Amino acid sequence: MNIGPLILRGLALLATLPAARADTCVIDAGENHQTIDGFGFAAVWAPVLTPAQAASFFGTGDGQLGFSLLRVYISETGDFATDAANAAIAHAWGVRVLGSAWTPPPAMKSNNSAVGGSLNPDQYGAYAAYLATAAATIGLDYVSPQNEPDIGVTYQSCFWTPAQLATWCRDFAPAVGRPIVMPESYRFDDAYADPTLNDPVAASHVAIVGGHIYGSGNTVHADGPAHGKHVWMTEHFNNDQTLAAALVDAREVSDCLSHEMNAYIWWRAFHTSLATDDLIDGATPQKNGYAIGQFSRFLRPGMVRCGATYSPNPGVYVTAYRGNGLVVVAVNTGATSVNQAFVLRNAPPVSALELTRTSATEDMAPLASAAVVIANNTWTAALPAQSVTTFRQAWTPPAVATLAGAPGSSGAADGTGAAARFDHPADLAVDRAGTLVVADAVNDTIRRVTPAGAVTTLAGAPHAAGATDSPPRFNQPAGVAVDASGNVFVADTDNHTIRRIAPDGTATTLAGQPGVSGSADGAGPAARFNGPSGIAVDAAGVVYVADTLNHTIRRIDAAGNVTTLAGSAGVSGDANAAGAAARFFGPQGLALGHSGDLYVADTNNHTIRRIDLASRSVTIAAGLTGAAGSGDGIAADARFNAPSGIAVDGVGNVFIADLDNSAIRELTPGGVVTTVAGRAGSAGSADGPADAARFNHPTGIAVDAAGTVYVADTDNSTIRSFVVRTGPIITSQPQSQTVAAGAGVQFSVTATGVPAVAYQWSFNGSAIAGATGATFSLASAQAANAGNYQVTVTNTAGSVASDAAALTVNVPPAPPSGGGGGGGGGGVPSAPFLVALALLAAARAWRRSL
Repeated sequence: MNIGPLILRGLALLATLPAARADTCVIDAGENHQTIDGFGFAAVWAPVLTPAQAASFFGTGDGQLGFSLLRVYISETGDFATDAANAAIAHAWGVRVLGSAWTPPPAMKSNNSAVGGSLNPDQYGAYAAYLATAAATIGLDYVSPQNEPDIGVTYQSCFWTPAQLATWCRDFAPAVGRPIVMPESYRFDDAYADPTLNDPVAASHVAIVGGHIYGSGNTVHADGPAHGKHVWMTEHFNNDQTLAAALVDAREVSDCLSHEMNAYIWWRAFHTSLATDDLIDGATPQKNGYAIGQFSRFLRPGMVRCGATYSPNPGVYVTAYRGNGLVVVAVNTGATSVNQAFVLRNAPPVSALELTRTSATEDMAPLASAAVVIANNTWTAALPAQSVTTFRQAWTPPAVATLAGAPGSSGAADGTGAAARFDHPADLAVDRAGTLVVADAVNDTIRRVTPAGAVTTLAGAPHAAGATDSPPRFNQPAGVAVDASGNVFVADTDNHTIRRIAPDGTATTLAGQPGVSGSADGAGPAARFNGPSGIAVDAAGVVYVADTLNHTIRRIDAAGNVTTLAGSAGVSGDANAAGAAARFFGPQGLALGHSGDLYVADTNNHTIRRIDLASRSVTIAAGLTGAAGSGDGIAADARFNAPSGIAVDGVGNVFIADLDNSAIRELTPGGVVTTVAGRAGSAGSADGPADAARFNHPTGIAVDAAGTVYVADTDNSTIRSFVVRTGPIITSQPQSQTVAAGAGVQFSVTATGVPAVAYQWSFNGSAIAGATGATFSLASAQAANAGNYQVTVTNTAGSVASDAAALTVNVPPAPPSGGGGGGGGGGVPSAPFLVALALLAAARAWRRSL
């Protein structure tokens, strides 16, 4: 008998957490996978959606499917009317639209036919211009230049080689003016995508790697994510609406998501009369529609797939997501019910889950939350045979409230809440005490608003425009910022100056000459500005100014010296370059990031720009130059309409007051843009859940340390607020320690987040069982405890790992042996002696067995 392996196994068991049973689905909210871009269907060669059909497809209420993407046809004849109508309907629901071309116009092709042939190389530019016209006419958010370039069919089609696609994307795609989706091959085929992706210029002109899954597995273009591209499955269908087929469809969606795809788009979902691939009949979803709706209704754009045991039991397939709470989708394709156990790790406590199910007898039926009992983030639920069950953490969307002012009632009165009045407030900032400072533009004043909504006037007099420092007077101030000492900096727009208000209310002119516009660098009054409207200040007291009518970004050092950071005075444009070679077009809002960068709301370019302050290099963080719109999406795919205000929270999320969309947008550090409050194009004044709230051309925005967003709702003459979910922010890291053996040790971390955060401590990379608090203690540290300790802080909005804290344990040297006198005897045998004794006994037993 060899006892060595037994000893090793025992030691290994002691070093690990208790493992979940093989049939348990372990959900790890701290494990990050892809961002969800949405779910959709095609309205190709289809009629215009009726209002009832649109509600069934795009609504997110009970019995509705919640699709967030629509695919339409780019006609080769120039007749875009039906597709434009459907795109407009989709946009009214906040849905993004992809247009796919089946063929270029025949006159541009080698065979002068809509079927087969190829695009003549000398027509590449003309085709890009044609697609640009189609995109503008239909109202497309994305453009695919070719559907299935790799197969021959008897309907509208066109052959492209991979090299031809790469050439067109490299040299002509930018002329389309929309994010490009390619190659949309018949089956995902790296050979069709790689030539484009491996050409840096061509790849930079592609936003999405798209493909179909006819005749192939649900796997992604391997090089798409490696090149930073999202991957969309843009077409597939099953000609069957039975329950069994619906479960095949649900499994297919689950597989696509498990294989890192960001979006799933079904083929044609409706016709004039019911067809076998339809998801609805009239306006009523069919079983296949309900099965897919278990995903599309609850997995909203911007959510992130987290870790989950994909197939914990035969026939059971599980994926999990976080965003607006936790969402878990479980597909049981088997013929028998399964009692499925779930364990949620690295997440705050979940007390209740809402269930929705599609099965033989249920169609996205809401189930009572009492159907599952949750204890310590563990629950077991019955998954009926051939069913799809969605578990959703109860989530209350952020509620927008009016903090101060009365909608549509302008004035200058101080007071609390609705008793106060503003006149087109243009910007705001939060000081260290949580008090707002507001540039009340038309009142020519600077106001203060407490977190309770109490409004006072800090400086200036209502409708008394002027430029004096004592008494302080302003002329249409449009930008404010506050430094750590409480000094308020003002972009005094119509005075063409930058002002400073000390905490005691004393005002001074920091730079510029009142009433004298221009563009000159220099010290203090020697400098010139032209309608500055945005301002930010860093920890060192350096002030940054959006010099709006000069189309430049200026810098004022602590001594009052003004220089031009980026752009060229009086020259508008959109060039991404460094310093004076960069171009802006009427920039307004400014906000400092966390990585030595400055964000710019480049208003008339409809983009968010980023300036690296060390190199002065300017790039686009989100949006497409000159392309006004409202679509959410990743970075260059998103659209804005005259973004004006901008703010950055503690974890690097960028919040944008999207002026002409009358909406509030968020740009995550991962580059995903979502609409967090309001609805694009629906101006108004309504408090309530964020998606039902309405704003009226907001121009200013700020966010405090607790994640509360404040909005200068300009045309409503009010100040609004709401709390957004924020990922964990570690404000105090665990510290390394050195102790003597036997001493007590405590590691601690301080973190915030909305919703509440959860903790999991680890030792040398392995989770410590039960160590789930903000502190971790050892009562008596020993040599075996020496190593690195780290904590992962998680909530449904994100996850962050702390710095590693090293523990060093000093063990005193053992006393010298031998040389002593007699006596002593007895005592407790040492551990090494006992181990040796056990080994000796085992050896004797082994010999006896021979």
